[in-house]
Amino acid sequence: METCIVTGAAGLVGAQLLRAPGSDWEVIGISRRELGSDLDSARIRHLPIDLARHWDISCLPRRADVVIHLAQSEHFREFPSYAEEIFQVNTFSTLRLLDYARRAGVRTFVLASSGGIYGHGNQEFTEEGEVSAPGDLSYYLGTKLGSEVLAESYTPYLTVIVLRFFFVYGPGQRKEMLIPRLIQSVREGSPITLQGENGIRINP
Repeated sequence: METCIVTGAAGLVGAQLLRAPGSDWEVIGISRRELGSDLDSARIRHLPIDLARHWDISCLPRRADVVIHLAQSEHFREFPSYAEEIFQVNTFSTLRLLDYARRAGVRTFVLASSGGIYGHGNQEFTEEGEVSAPGDLSYYLGTKLGSEVLAESYTPYLTVIVLRFFFVYGPGQRKEMLIPRLIQSVREGSPITLQGENGIRINP
C-alpha cells in the first residue's frame, strides 16, 4: 500500500480529495480541525497539526510516496496583522515539507498555489504566461509565488506539480468566502455592493 500525505485535509479541496476512491492508498490527513466522521478510518489517519505554529517533522512517517500540500492560511486577507502566520503556512511549511519529501523518498509533490500570481487583466492566462512582478502582488500571493520558487529548486529530487487554482468554490465552503456570500445575499434579497464603477470581473 502506498502512502499519501495531504495537508489542509479538512479544507474545501482537501475534504473532497479524501473522499475520492482509492482503497489501495494509506492517506495521512494533516489539519487543525477534525476530519469528516464519514471517512474510512482504516485507510485515512488524521494528524492534528497547525502549520501556522511550530510543528515537529518527526511525527510524519519515515517513508511516503506522495505529498499533496493544499493548506493555506485562513488569514490570507489580514496583512500585515497576520503576516508571520501567512508566511508560516504558505511558504515555510512548504519548505519543510519539500525537504521532508526529499528525505522520505517521496516521488511526487503537489503544491496548491494561486492563479492570482498572474495578476489581473482581460487576457486569457495560460501556464506558459509570465507571472506578475513581486511588487505587483499582494503579500499572500507573494508567499504563494515564493513557495513555487522553492518547489522548483527540488525538481532534481522529485516530481513537482503546481496547481494554480482560480476562485475555488463548492459545497462546504466557509460562509464568509465570496461565492457563498453572493449566494446568501441573493437568497435573502440583500443588496450586493460593487467596488468601483463596475465591481470585479472574475471567472470562478
